[in-house]
Amino acid sequence: MAKVQQANSRLKGRAARLRTVTRAAVKRTVARSAVAATRAVATAPAKAFPYLGTAVVVGVTALEVRSFCKTIQDINLIQQEIAPSEALAENELEVCGMEVPTRDDVLNQIKTEPVRMWNRSREFLNDLDPIPPHVEDQLDDWLENSKTLIRDGRDGLFRMLRVPD
Repeated sequence: MAKVQQANSRLKGRAARLRTVTRAAVKRTVARSAVAATRAVATAPAKAFPYLGTAVVVGVTALEVRSFCKTIQDINLIQQEIAPSEALAENELEVCGMEVPTRDDVLNQIKTEPVRMWNRSREFLNDLDPIPPHVEDQLDDWLENSKTLIRDGRDGLFRMLRVPD
């Protein structure tokens, strides 16, 4: 009878640890998700700004990758409590080690290979349409305007948007 009570006590302790770890991980994951959703909606208009929006996209992407990394780590914590001998999610190192391109890298890719960059995005966004031929024909003009905007910086942006200084 004493062995049964000891085993029962160990199981109760393990269940309590699992509840504690799970509650904490769920609380963190829900909070991160709420912040990420709010950030995505709040930054949507800023992402649309020519030139400046690129910095917003890169910054928000870096925050999203960090959030995904933390979520995977929380899931792995729960997994270790449930079944310590089972393998953890393999992609923790991959996701947590992802390097987000810099604003300059993104702008350079768009300037040098806009169609390829668009088509690469389409691989991950099923409902993204191909660039229509009439738009593709205008990409050179758009890129030239973007180069001028980038070269002129803030002044070029405000001229383009017709916003007074």
